[in-house]
Amino acid sequence: MDFSGYVNCFAKTGMHFMVANTLQVEGLLTLFIGIFFTLLVPPKVGDGRPLIAFGRWSYFTERESHIIRNRVLLDDPRKSQGHIQIRWSDIAKTLRQPRIMQHVFITLVSMSGFQGLTQYTPSMIKSLGFGAIKANALTSVPVYCSIVWLTILSLGW
Repeated sequence: MDFSGYVNCFAKTGMHFMVANTLQVEGLLTLFIGIFFTLLVPPKVGDGRPLIAFGRWSYFTERESHIIRNRVLLDDPRKSQGHIQIRWSDIAKTLRQPRIMQHVFITLVSMSGFQGLTQYTPSMIKSLGFGAIKANALTSVPVYCSIVWLTILSLGW
């Protein structure tokens, strides 16, 4: 196999080596955790057996599973038919609801203020004369403001 087109992180020294290996470790860790937690999810409502259990154990007793299935069916009887078809008209109807679009735009606006600059904001603040810890603390302010703002909006105030 020819790997000449790829960056060889082992040939790098110092900071380059650390960053390349950190990104690889974080990426692998994220993939592992994602796969692991996906295997902990039950395959369908009312069936408390996670995928990783292969039917040997369940999160719920048989009685609890029966109660869950009945509550879901009471809430939406169409779920007894199996898969529910989502048509384009359903999506269009959802997108025409003002409250949903309001939520989408508020979330988009509140996140766009800091998402694009998250990588460089600490170093930009540090270049203004602040220390590393203070620069990182100042970088986190928009995140906390967004949490407070979305909480206030979600409560309907």
